[in-house]
Amino acid sequence: MIWVLLLGAGGASIGIALGALGGPFSPRLDVFSHFIPFFLLGVLGAAVVLFLRPNRFEAVGAMGILALGLLSAGCVILPTLFYEQVTARHLDPAAQIKVIQFNALDGNRRGPVAVAWLKAQDADIVVLEEAPDIGRYMPGLGYVASCGNCGAVIFSKRRPHWQNGPTWDWMVRRHVAAASFRDGRGAYTVLGVHRGRPTRFDRTAQEMRALAAMAARFHRESLILVGDFNSTPWSATRRREEATLGLVRQTRAVPTWPAEAVSHNRLGFPFPVLPIDHVYAGRDWATVKVERGPTMGSDHYPVVVTLQRVRNLAPTAPAKTP
Repeated sequence: MIWVLLLGAGGASIGIALGALGGPFSPRLDVFSHFIPFFLLGVLGAAVVLFLRPNRFEAVGAMGILALGLLSAGCVILPTLFYEQVTARHLDPAAQIKVIQFNALDGNRRGPVAVAWLKAQDADIVVLEEAPDIGRYMPGLGYVASCGNCGAVIFSKRRPHWQNGPTWDWMVRRHVAAASFRDGRGAYTVLGVHRGRPTRFDRTAQEMRALAAMAARFHRESLILVGDFNSTPWSATRRREEATLGLVRQTRAVPTWPAEAVSHNRLGFPFPVLPIDHVYAGRDWATVKVERGPTMGSDHYPVVVTLQRVRNLAPTAPAKTP
């Protein structure tokens, strides 16, 4: 009887993964695509259990489940993992910028741990979502805030020459935080976002329009886009927006959720499964290093990306911070 249940579970997982292929045609089907790794784990579990049983028919069924599961999931996931990133011919620390993306969780009870880690990282740019608890420590670390009442707050070591404030004006709510800089790396703009859950279709569409409009105001090749997108690279929604923006996903598919079992996340999973926190950059930037940070009281892991300016680099030395 157990193999019948496992076969049914495996079949259901395959069906959901196949249904996710309809994501480009239906936002509701696209929701399933985000969770394909979880479905794939179910397929693998069913296949392993069936394969270990002595019955040859069950073993053959296990291999069939595994093959179909891998094929259906692979058709959705694999195309998003292989693309050409910009590479630097040689490393130039003076042309590099270190960026951190972290949904810090409003109500984070491990604030001192997170602040100590951020201090040790000494990044040029830190983009925080759900920032109030951790964000209040950032000025003490030498950072200035841009767009305090945005879903994402950009903290920078250098004061931007332009930002889309008003900072901390709680009567104004913005979908995109933006800050422009000019220094030894040239001119560039950082955008920060915090997307809602993928089931909020109208809100997601509105946020996508707001980001496209903001990004269009700047030189695309020098843009850096950072945020908690609450969507995986293989979802049709994410692929569609990436095609519109024309930016390179630097994080490729680094899993960042779930981390600790806090907030609405009660999974307590032993390792992250879904890559939903992303860093993008235009082709003026090359990828130097991409790392995932530790757990720090949030249901998201932070990601640390080091970029190097390889085109349109400023010929002069970095200006002093005002």
